[in-house]
Amino acid sequence: MTENYFQNKTVCVTGAGRGIGQSLALKLAKLGAKVIAVSKTNEHLKELIAQDNSITPVCVDLADWNATKEAIKP
Repeated sequence: MTENYFQNKTVCVTGAGRGIGQSLALKLAKLGAKVIAVSKTNEHLKELIAQDNSITPVCVDLADWNATKEAIKP
């Protein structure tokens, strides 16, 4: 994949607050993607945004589908 493959693309990363999800969100943002980071823990999202403030945080528990649909509406 080329370095600019993710330019002008929007990517939603679930579990973005920690671990693999966090690493993935940061890497995708570095590659130019507009990243929507989903986590149920606001503190983890704050830590993520401190590392890259271009990432859009969404704090929601994916188990609540109605809340999730509302939270990620454009």
